[in-house]
Amino acid sequence: MKAFLRGVGRILAWLLLVAVLTGVLVGGVLAFFYSRTGEDKLPQDPVTYGGQALENVGYDWKVPVLGGVLHRRFQLSPGLALQDLGTFDNSAPALALPAWGTRAQVEITDSAGQTTFSGSGEEYAQFRFGANGTYRAKITVWHESAGEKPAKAQGCYVYNLRFSVDAAPSLELSAEHANQGGVIGLRVTGVLGSEPPQLDSDLGQVWFSQTTGGWMAYLPVTYNAEMGEHTLTLTSGSHTLTAQVEVRAADFAKTPEVEAQSWSSAAAQEYRTVIWPLYQQGDRAPQWLGRFTQPVQGSTVQAYGAYLAGGARSTELRIQAADGDEVVAPTDGVVVYAGTLQLGGNTVVIDHGCGLKSYLCGLRELSVSEGAQLTQGELVGLAGQEPVTVEMRIGNKSINPVNTFKGQGGLFMK
Repeated sequence: MKAFLRGVGRILAWLLLVAVLTGVLVGGVLAFFYSRTGEDKLPQDPVTYGGQALENVGYDWKVPVLGGVLHRRFQLSPGLALQDLGTFDNSAPALALPAWGTRAQVEITDSAGQTTFSGSGEEYAQFRFGANGTYRAKITVWHESAGEKPAKAQGCYVYNLRFSVDAAPSLELSAEHANQGGVIGLRVTGVLGSEPPQLDSDLGQVWFSQTTGGWMAYLPVTYNAEMGEHTLTLTSGSHTLTAQVEVRAADFAKTPEVEAQSWSSAAAQEYRTVIWPLYQQGDRAPQWLGRFTQPVQGSTVQAYGAYLAGGARSTELRIQAADGDEVVAPTDGVVVYAGTLQLGGNTVVIDHGCGLKSYLCGLRELSVSEGAQLTQGELVGLAGQEPVTVEMRIGNKSINPVNTFKGQGGLFMK
């Protein structure tokens, strides 16, 4: 019995020795890798503000050791130093996070110490300074990602900034001229505050949409716009800017054999009641990214702008497709009308933003309902035996749909 106990004791002692040696070995390995884990493991790519790289004044990071078995912490209490960024000539200096930045918090105060803005990086993207002056900003940018593989440093950098804003509105045009049926894109930067600028032009109404760094709008140059110079007058706050654009003649087809369609007064009144109010809706941001898709394939039996019998003009494109062919959304948008009209038959109206809408009429059947969010190329209905009418308008002014299918014109201003 004593011999057995001595044997058990020797085994236990041996196991204890192995455990101690293993612990020492593991501890040594961990200590080695812990000591080799330095601040060079922290994110290096800079955060930028107004296009300038920022220098942090403090940080708090936990860096994984051996894939996250343990962490080494690096801290620096934020100092009071301010990085001077100089003067920005626009009202929306952009905050750009590098790939490691998962969220940001921005706090801005004016020269009197009053809070001008406080919110997340996403909220700041919609912010515009309301007045010129000197400002201070504190920006905190984090990298936070639970269960990230491979494990990366988790924590944040803090930045303290000083800068001035001296902004005034500036108007940029996609072109200084356009053919009849075209579009001129407008970009306005340097607008103080959140109120959109206003444009006065005899060419048509525009709707401004806020974008990063400014505002965008699209001016229609319809088929019968008067040729020659036109004055654009932009108003933003107390500022007024003017610009000149030239309307040039387009070579529209002459198809006198095509008679303009006539409709009863009841059909015309129904169209005015249902469709005309849509002309005044334009508040959605632009939904398109590139050239549009032709909604249906087939032969063109009536071109946009064509001269018709009796002196009428075509405001749409009429395409003869095969019975049952698919009719699709030309680009992303929201269905604002889907129904049957005496004047247009089965009709779908898609709002693409900034006042631009597609009017697809003469379908055999509809596949969408009002309120549907469509993506480019998504089915909206089927063609019938009659031609499908494709019309595009900005407000109440028609534009040439063919330009959108080619990705040409001011709608595609970069």
